[in-house]
Amino acid sequence: MSVARSIKSRQIGSTLITITVNGTAGTPVAGGPDARFIGSIVDNGTGDYTINLAAGQAAQADLVPVGIVPSTADRSARVSAVTKSSIRVICRSIAGSPAAADADITISFLHRSYATNL
Repeated sequence: MSVARSIKSRQIGSTLITITVNGTAGTPVAGGPDARFIGSIVDNGTGDYTINLAAGQAAQADLVPVGIVPSTADRSARVSAVTKSSIRVICRSIAGSPAAADADITISFLHRSYATNL
């Protein structure tokens, strides 16, 4: 005699998201092939951006930064903080005296989502 039982397991799915951030034209704007995944970009000050996932994208997810490239000349960019629903990026000028500076950037990250298979 066999007894059927349900087995629950966590399933992981990953999506590579690549967006551009236009940070040199005043209010930062998301663009690029995966801009639909972005809910908002907060301008925290000169060269300091927080990229937030769109509602519904952040539930039970992890963000893993893969690469960040500034497209504005004489700029560097780095990821300074990551949460389940946002990535904070800091940009600086590398010409002359290094200082915070607005920049246009391209950033790629993995969006790992978890679901329970019932």
